[in-house]
Amino acid sequence: MDAKPAFNSTVLVTAAVYGIVLQLASLAGFFGLLLRFMITLSLFRYAYHVLHEVAHGRRYLTAPDIESTNPAGEISLAMHATLFVSAPVMFFLMPRIIGEGSLAELIRAVGMLVVLVAFPASVATMGMTRNIVASVNPVSIGSVIRVLRSRYLVLLASCAGVVLFAGFASAQLDRSFLASFVAEIVWVWGFLALFALVGSAIRAHSADFGFLGIDEIREKRGVDDLHDDWQRALDRAYASVRSGFLTEGYGTLKQLIAHEGGSLDVYQWVFNKMLDWENPTHAIELAQPFVLRLVAEHQHAAALVLVDQCRRLKPGFAPPPETLATLSAYARTVGRPRLADELAAVSPRAPTP
Repeated sequence: MDAKPAFNSTVLVTAAVYGIVLQLASLAGFFGLLLRFMITLSLFRYAYHVLHEVAHGRRYLTAPDIESTNPAGEISLAMHATLFVSAPVMFFLMPRIIGEGSLAELIRAVGMLVVLVAFPASVATMGMTRNIVASVNPVSIGSVIRVLRSRYLVLLASCAGVVLFAGFASAQLDRSFLASFVAEIVWVWGFLALFALVGSAIRAHSADFGFLGIDEIREKRGVDDLHDDWQRALDRAYASVRSGFLTEGYGTLKQLIAHEGGSLDVYQWVFNKMLDWENPTHAIELAQPFVLRLVAEHQHAAALVLVDQCRRLKPGFAPPPETLATLSAYARTVGRPRLADELAAVSPRAPTP
């Protein structure tokens, strides 16, 4: 297991920034407490970002941005981290709930031990699946431990070492004004380092976890970014259409499709999204050029499906006669004579097979 990610320059700088901001928030009274809570949630979310990037073998970790630190985004990540961070408090209070005595102390000790041992595996599951239910499922946790085998013991020891180091370093600092900032930075670094170590352990067994390669990850991110751009354009078009400005809305969609070279991918993506609109018949406006594009690319099966789908939305839907003639002939060849006859009835120029 590689410990270098824990000392990555991005991790160190981020720890310094978060530590300083958290300490400043502590000095700002009640409003500062609320701010500290929000910043802590942001830190929790970014920790999973670190785990994710280390697990996928990124040598240069990306610094926090609005997306990776948004405390309201993917709230399940913050909830999961909060669950484990608050576990010591829970087990400290538990004996007072169920009573004092040796049994209560035993329950507290066993509970804390289980939480500490399960923490890396649970974090790994959460980082890989983004599923909080799976991350606390003993079966999922046990699966991670079985995959890592003896490496999991090394991971536990490494995590314990980070916690002890952070605690010792923080305790050695006197509580002067400047030292309190350094102590906060050390604790933040220790927290991020835990997630970096878990990511490193996952990376060592990436084949067993079925992770995508870094090139595939970059390609997927590129597609996601592209779809985000398309979504913004679609949102503008939807706002125009809802406001009654149909020409402007449809014009925005035409510009988007033209910008992407009229690819079948952008046509299909936009059409599918428009079907989810409050009035899905607006998708019919896009279907006309979409059908023509499919036929031009000899995607007759897809074009036939699209025409059939649009005719269910709007029975009078009909592409140009020559396109209908082509699709009518194709429908007959693939054993759909009823649809072929319907299309032929619309198109007087439909050729006989």
